[in-house]
Amino acid sequence: MRFKTDIWTIDKIQAQRSAIDPDPPFQRGEVWKLPAQQLLIDSIFCGFDIPKIYLKDRGTNVLFKYSIADGQQRLLSIMGFIDDKFSCSSTSYSTTPFWAGKRFSDLTKKQQQKFLSYSLVVSIAADAEPDEIRELFWRLQQGSSLNPPEKRNCMPSQLGDEIRRMAEAHRFFTNKSAYFSSDRRGRDNICAHAFALQIYGSSCDLKAPMLKNLYEEYADGIATSVVQAVNKTLNFLAEVNQADAKIIRTKWGFVDLYLLIKDIEDGERPDAEEFAGKYADFEARRQKFNASPEPLIENSPSTKADRLLYDYIIAFRTSGGLAKNVRKRQTAISKLLMDR
Repeated sequence: MRFKTDIWTIDKIQAQRSAIDPDPPFQRGEVWKLPAQQLLIDSIFCGFDIPKIYLKDRGTNVLFKYSIADGQQRLLSIMGFIDDKFSCSSTSYSTTPFWAGKRFSDLTKKQQQKFLSYSLVVSIAADAEPDEIRELFWRLQQGSSLNPPEKRNCMPSQLGDEIRRMAEAHRFFTNKSAYFSSDRRGRDNICAHAFALQIYGSSCDLKAPMLKNLYEEYADGIATSVVQAVNKTLNFLAEVNQADAKIIRTKWGFVDLYLLIKDIEDGERPDAEEFAGKYADFEARRQKFNASPEPLIENSPSTKADRLLYDYIIAFRTSGGLAKNVRKRQTAISKLLMDR
Protein backbone atom coordinates (compact mmCIF):
# COMPACT_ATOMS: atom_id res chain seq x y z
CA MET A 1 0.00 0.00 0.00
CA ARG A 2 1.51 3.31 -1.12
CA PHE A 3 0.52 6.77 0.11
CA LYS A 4 0.70 10.12 -1.61
CA THR A 5 0.26 13.12 0.67
CA ASP A 6 -1.17 16.32 -0.75
CA ILE A 7 -2.69 19.61 0.43
CA TRP A 8 -6.31 20.15 -0.50
CA THR A 9 -8.33 23.24 0.26
CA ILE A 10 -11.95 22.82 1.31
CA ASP A 11 -12.78 24.36 -2.07
CA LYS A 12 -10.97 21.48 -3.79
CA ILE A 13 -12.70 18.91 -1.59
CA GLN A 14 -16.01 20.50 -2.53
CA ALA A 15 -15.06 20.29 -6.22
CA GLN A 16 -14.17 16.59 -5.78
CA ARG A 17 -17.27 15.87 -3.73
CA SER A 18 -19.07 13.80 -6.35
CA ALA A 19 -15.95 11.67 -6.77
CA ILE A 20 -15.68 10.74 -3.05
CA ASP A 21 -17.69 7.88 -1.58
CA PRO A 22 -18.52 9.26 1.88
CA ASP A 23 -19.85 6.01 3.34
CA PRO A 24 -17.91 2.84 2.45
CA PRO A 25 -19.12 -0.32 4.23
CA PHE A 26 -16.59 -0.27 7.09
CA GLN A 27 -17.38 3.32 8.08
CA ARG A 28 -19.78 4.25 10.87
CA GLY A 29 -22.13 6.63 9.08
CA GLU A 30 -22.81 10.09 10.46
CA VAL A 31 -22.30 9.83 14.22
CA TRP A 32 -20.98 13.23 15.34
CA LYS A 33 -23.46 15.24 17.34
CA LEU A 34 -24.07 18.90 16.56
CA PRO A 35 -21.63 20.32 19.16
CA ALA A 36 -18.75 18.28 17.68
CA GLN A 37 -19.62 19.45 14.16
CA GLN A 38 -19.81 23.07 15.28
CA LEU A 39 -16.49 22.81 17.11
CA LEU A 40 -14.79 21.57 13.95
CA ILE A 41 -16.14 24.50 11.91
CA ASP A 42 -15.06 26.90 14.66
CA SER A 43 -11.56 25.35 14.61
CA ILE A 44 -11.33 25.83 10.84
CA PHE A 45 -12.31 29.50 11.07
CA CYS A 46 -9.78 29.95 13.90
CA GLY A 47 -7.05 28.39 11.74
CA PHE A 48 -6.36 25.48 14.05
CA ASP A 49 -4.81 22.37 12.58
CA ILE A 50 -7.09 19.34 12.25
CA PRO A 51 -6.08 15.71 11.63
CA LYS A 52 -5.35 14.59 8.11
CA ILE A 53 -7.88 12.92 5.84
CA TYR A 54 -7.18 9.45 4.39
CA LEU A 55 -8.66 8.54 1.01
CA LYS A 56 -8.40 5.39 -1.07
CA ASP A 57 -7.79 5.87 -4.79
CA ARG A 58 -10.17 3.42 -6.46
CA GLY A 59 -8.87 4.05 -9.95
CA THR A 60 -10.97 4.77 -13.03
CA ASN A 61 -14.19 3.32 -14.44
CA VAL A 62 -15.90 3.32 -11.03
CA LEU A 63 -18.74 5.38 -9.62
CA PHE A 64 -16.48 7.02 -7.03
CA LYS A 65 -12.79 7.67 -7.70
CA TYR A 66 -12.11 7.93 -3.96
CA SER A 67 -13.52 6.42 -0.80
CA ILE A 68 -12.93 7.74 2.71
CA ALA A 69 -10.52 5.59 4.70
CA ASP A 70 -10.43 7.94 7.71
CA GLY A 71 -11.86 11.39 8.38
CA GLN A 72 -15.47 10.64 7.52
CA GLN A 73 -16.93 12.67 10.37
CA ARG A 74 -14.77 15.68 9.54
CA LEU A 75 -15.69 15.65 5.86
CA LEU A 76 -19.40 15.11 6.56
CA SER A 77 -19.35 18.04 9.00
CA ILE A 78 -17.61 20.31 6.49
CA MET A 79 -20.04 19.37 3.74
CA GLY A 80 -22.99 19.70 6.11
CA PHE A 81 -21.97 23.25 6.99
CA ILE A 82 -21.60 24.18 3.31
CA ASP A 83 -25.06 22.70 2.71
CA ASP A 84 -26.52 24.94 5.47
CA LYS A 85 -27.50 21.95 7.62
CA PHE A 86 -26.39 23.74 10.79
CA SER A 87 -25.08 27.07 11.99
CA CYS A 88 -21.93 27.83 13.95
CA SER A 89 -22.35 27.67 17.71
CA SER A 90 -22.28 30.54 20.12
CA THR A 91 -18.68 31.13 20.99
CA SER A 92 -16.76 30.93 24.24
CA TYR A 93 -14.52 33.78 23.14
CA SER A 94 -14.68 37.11 24.93
CA THR A 95 -15.07 38.77 21.49
CA THR A 96 -17.77 37.25 19.32
CA PRO A 97 -16.33 36.27 15.91
CA PHE A 98 -18.11 36.96 12.66
CA TRP A 99 -19.19 33.35 12.16
CA ALA A 100 -20.98 32.88 15.49
CA GLY A 101 -24.59 31.79 14.98
CA LYS A 102 -24.34 31.86 11.18
CA ARG A 103 -24.92 29.28 8.49
CA PHE A 104 -22.64 29.16 5.45
CA SER A 105 -25.14 31.10 3.33
CA ASP A 106 -25.26 33.86 5.97
CA LEU A 107 -21.58 34.63 5.44
CA THR A 108 -20.33 37.24 3.01
CA LYS A 109 -18.51 36.06 -0.11
CA LYS A 110 -15.22 37.07 1.50
CA GLN A 111 -16.04 35.14 4.68
CA GLN A 112 -17.10 32.10 2.68
CA GLN A 113 -13.81 32.24 0.80
CA LYS A 114 -11.90 32.29 4.08
CA PHE A 115 -13.58 29.00 4.96
CA LEU A 116 -13.15 27.45 1.51
CA SER A 117 -9.45 28.37 1.36
CA TYR A 118 -8.63 26.42 4.54
CA SER A 119 -6.07 23.71 3.73
CA LEU A 120 -6.17 20.11 4.92
CA VAL A 121 -3.57 17.38 4.64
CA VAL A 122 -4.96 14.55 2.50
CA SER A 123 -3.16 11.22 2.30
CA ILE A 124 -4.25 9.08 -0.67
CA ALA A 125 -3.68 5.32 -0.62
CA ALA A 126 -3.02 3.68 -3.98
CA ASP A 127 -2.91 -0.04 -4.79
CA ALA A 128 -4.62 -0.85 -1.51
CA GLU A 129 -6.72 -3.96 -1.01
CA PRO A 130 -10.05 -3.59 0.86
CA ASP A 131 -8.68 -5.54 3.82
CA GLU A 132 -5.69 -3.20 4.02
CA ILE A 133 -8.00 -0.16 4.14
CA ARG A 134 -10.07 -1.81 6.87
CA GLU A 135 -6.87 -2.50 8.80
CA LEU A 136 -5.78 1.13 8.34
CA PHE A 137 -9.15 2.38 9.62
CA TRP A 138 -9.00 0.02 12.61
CA ARG A 139 -5.47 1.10 13.54
CA LEU A 140 -6.33 4.80 13.29
CA GLN A 141 -9.21 4.32 15.74
CA GLN A 142 -7.04 2.79 18.48
CA GLY A 143 -5.99 6.06 20.04
CA SER A 144 -7.85 6.82 23.29
CA SER A 145 -10.35 9.66 23.31
CA LEU A 146 -9.67 12.47 25.74
CA ASN A 147 -11.32 11.94 29.11
CA PRO A 148 -12.97 14.90 30.92
CA PRO A 149 -9.84 15.90 32.94
CA GLU A 150 -7.75 15.82 29.76
CA LYS A 151 -10.30 17.98 27.98
CA ARG A 152 -10.25 20.48 30.85
CA ASN A 153 -6.47 20.50 30.66
CA CYS A 154 -6.80 21.88 27.12
CA MET A 155 -8.97 24.80 28.24
CA PRO A 156 -7.41 28.26 28.65
CA SER A 157 -8.06 28.91 32.34
CA GLN A 158 -6.01 30.45 35.13
CA LEU A 159 -7.80 28.18 37.57
CA GLY A 160 -6.75 25.25 35.39
CA ASP A 161 -3.16 26.48 35.56
CA GLU A 162 -3.35 26.63 39.36
CA ILE A 163 -4.84 23.14 39.52
CA ARG A 164 -2.04 21.75 37.35
CA ARG A 165 0.64 23.40 39.49
CA MET A 166 -0.87 22.10 42.71
CA ALA A 167 -1.41 18.59 41.33
CA GLU A 168 2.23 18.44 40.22
CA ALA A 169 3.83 19.90 43.34
CA HIS A 170 1.67 19.46 46.45
CA ARG A 171 2.86 16.74 48.82
CA PHE A 172 -0.62 15.24 49.03
CA PHE A 173 -0.03 14.09 45.45
CA THR A 174 3.75 13.67 45.34
CA ASN A 175 4.77 12.01 48.62
CA LYS A 176 5.43 8.29 48.71
CA SER A 177 2.35 7.98 50.90
CA ALA A 178 0.17 9.44 48.11
CA TYR A 179 -2.10 7.16 46.13
CA PHE A 180 -3.57 9.03 43.16
CA SER A 181 -1.81 8.61 39.83
CA SER A 182 -0.83 11.40 37.45
CA ASP A 183 -1.83 9.22 34.48
CA ARG A 184 -4.42 10.85 32.25
CA ARG A 185 -4.61 13.89 34.55
CA GLY A 186 -5.89 11.83 37.46
CA ARG A 187 -4.33 14.14 40.07
CA ASP A 188 -5.68 17.20 38.27
CA ASN A 189 -9.14 15.67 38.56
CA ILE A 190 -8.84 15.17 42.31
CA CYS A 191 -7.47 18.68 42.75
CA ALA A 192 -10.31 20.12 40.65
CA HIS A 193 -12.76 18.42 43.02
CA ALA A 194 -11.01 20.12 45.94
CA PHE A 195 -11.49 23.56 44.39
CA ALA A 196 -15.12 22.79 43.56
CA LEU A 197 -15.74 21.76 47.18
CA GLN A 198 -13.94 24.82 48.50
CA ILE A 199 -16.04 27.15 46.38
CA TYR A 200 -19.43 25.42 46.21
CA GLY A 201 -19.40 23.03 49.16
CA SER A 202 -21.99 20.29 48.67
CA SER A 203 -24.47 22.47 46.78
CA CYS A 204 -23.56 21.19 43.29
CA ASP A 205 -23.32 17.80 41.63
CA LEU A 206 -19.66 16.84 41.21
CA LYS A 207 -19.98 15.97 37.53
CA ALA A 208 -17.78 16.70 34.52
CA PRO A 209 -20.03 19.53 33.18
CA MET A 210 -19.88 21.35 36.52
CA LEU A 211 -16.08 21.06 36.66
CA LYS A 212 -15.85 22.36 33.09
CA ASN A 213 -18.02 25.32 34.07
CA LEU A 214 -15.75 25.88 37.07
CA TYR A 215 -12.72 26.21 34.77
CA GLU A 216 -14.67 28.66 32.61
CA GLU A 217 -16.03 30.71 35.51
CA TYR A 218 -12.54 31.23 36.92
CA ALA A 219 -10.71 31.41 33.60
CA ASP A 220 -9.41 34.87 34.49
CA GLY A 221 -8.16 33.95 37.94
CA ILE A 222 -9.03 32.61 41.37
CA ALA A 223 -8.79 34.42 44.70
CA THR A 224 -5.56 33.82 46.63
CA SER A 225 -7.63 33.04 49.73
CA VAL A 226 -9.27 30.11 47.93
CA VAL A 227 -5.91 28.73 46.79
CA GLN A 228 -4.54 29.04 50.33
CA ALA A 229 -7.59 27.29 51.80
CA VAL A 230 -7.28 24.37 49.37
CA ASN A 231 -3.56 24.12 50.06
CA LYS A 232 -4.18 24.08 53.82
CA THR A 233 -6.75 21.29 53.69
CA LEU A 234 -4.55 19.23 51.37
CA ASN A 235 -1.71 19.67 53.87
CA PHE A 236 -3.82 18.04 56.58
CA LEU A 237 -4.90 15.20 54.27
CA ALA A 238 -1.25 14.66 53.33
CA GLU A 239 -0.49 14.22 57.04
CA VAL A 240 -3.32 11.66 57.26
CA ASN A 241 -1.79 9.74 54.37
CA GLN A 242 1.62 10.03 56.00
CA ALA A 243 0.26 8.47 59.19
CA ASP A 244 -1.34 5.57 57.28
CA ALA A 245 0.19 5.33 53.80
CA LYS A 246 -2.29 5.64 50.93
CA ILE A 247 -5.32 5.37 53.21
CA ILE A 248 -7.08 7.98 51.05
CA ARG A 249 -7.44 6.04 47.81
CA THR A 250 -10.90 6.66 46.38
CA LYS A 251 -12.25 9.82 44.75
CA TRP A 252 -15.41 9.90 46.85
CA GLY A 253 -13.42 9.14 49.98
CA PHE A 254 -11.25 12.17 49.19
CA VAL A 255 -14.35 14.29 48.55
CA ASP A 256 -15.89 13.27 51.88
CA LEU A 257 -12.76 13.92 53.91
CA TYR A 258 -12.05 17.22 52.20
CA LEU A 259 -15.59 18.45 52.87
CA LEU A 260 -15.38 17.22 56.46
CA ILE A 261 -12.14 19.07 57.21
CA LYS A 262 -12.20 22.21 55.06
CA ASP A 263 -14.15 24.47 57.42
CA ILE A 264 -12.41 23.42 60.63
CA GLU A 265 -9.91 26.00 61.87
CA ASP A 266 -6.27 24.89 62.18
CA GLY A 267 -6.22 24.80 65.98
CA GLU A 268 -9.42 22.77 66.10
CA ARG A 269 -8.54 20.13 63.54
CA PRO A 270 -8.09 16.61 64.91
CA ASP A 271 -4.70 15.01 65.33
CA ALA A 272 -3.78 13.64 61.91
CA GLU A 273 -2.45 10.33 63.20
CA GLU A 274 -5.48 9.68 65.41
CA PHE A 275 -7.81 10.70 62.58
CA ALA A 276 -5.98 8.35 60.17
CA GLY A 277 -6.56 5.47 62.58
CA LYS A 278 -10.28 6.19 62.79
CA TYR A 279 -10.55 6.50 59.03
CA ALA A 280 -8.63 3.26 58.51
CA ASP A 281 -11.08 1.42 60.77
CA PHE A 282 -14.00 3.07 58.98
CA GLU A 283 -12.63 2.11 55.54
CA ALA A 284 -12.04 -1.47 56.63
CA ARG A 285 -15.71 -1.80 57.62
CA ARG A 286 -16.90 0.00 54.49
CA GLN A 287 -14.96 -2.35 52.25
CA LYS A 288 -16.19 -5.37 54.19
CA PHE A 289 -19.85 -4.46 53.60
CA ASN A 290 -19.56 -2.43 50.38
CA ALA A 291 -20.65 -5.24 48.05
CA SER A 292 -23.55 -6.28 50.28
CA PRO A 293 -24.48 -3.73 52.97
CA GLU A 294 -27.89 -5.22 53.83
CA PRO A 295 -26.63 -7.23 56.86
CA LEU A 296 -25.81 -3.89 58.53
CA ILE A 297 -29.51 -3.14 58.95
CA GLU A 298 -30.81 -6.70 59.16
CA ASN A 299 -29.15 -7.27 62.53
CA SER A 300 -31.65 -7.14 65.33
CA PRO A 301 -31.37 -4.57 66.65
CA SER A 302 -29.02 -2.68 64.31
CA THR A 303 -26.78 -0.11 65.95
CA LYS A 304 -26.77 3.56 65.05
CA ALA A 305 -23.25 3.17 63.68
CA ASP A 306 -24.37 0.29 61.44
CA ARG A 307 -27.27 2.36 60.07
CA LEU A 308 -24.95 5.30 59.38
CA LEU A 309 -22.47 3.04 57.59
CA TYR A 310 -25.30 1.52 55.55
CA ASP A 311 -26.50 5.00 54.51
CA TYR A 312 -22.94 5.98 53.64
CA ILE A 313 -22.34 2.90 51.47
CA ILE A 314 -25.59 3.35 49.52
CA ALA A 315 -24.73 7.00 48.83
CA PHE A 316 -21.15 6.00 47.97
CA ARG A 317 -21.93 3.21 45.51
CA THR A 318 -24.57 4.85 43.32
CA SER A 319 -24.12 8.27 41.69
CA GLY A 320 -21.53 9.27 44.24
CA GLY A 321 -21.12 12.75 42.75
CA LEU A 322 -24.72 13.84 43.19
CA ALA A 323 -24.96 16.65 45.72
CA LYS A 324 -27.69 14.84 47.69
CA ASN A 325 -25.46 11.77 48.04
CA VAL A 326 -22.45 13.86 49.03
CA ARG A 327 -24.59 15.43 51.78
CA LYS A 328 -25.87 12.00 52.93
CA ARG A 329 -22.32 10.71 53.25
CA GLN A 330 -21.28 13.88 55.02
CA THR A 331 -23.98 13.40 57.63
CA ALA A 332 -22.85 9.83 58.21
CA ILE A 333 -19.10 10.33 58.22
CA SER A 334 -19.17 13.40 60.44
CA LYS A 335 -20.95 11.37 63.13
CA LEU A 336 -18.79 8.29 62.65
CA LEU A 337 -15.41 10.06 62.57
CA MET A 338 -15.96 13.34 64.41
CA ASP A 339 -18.77 12.45 66.85
CA ARG A 340 -20.74 15.45 65.58
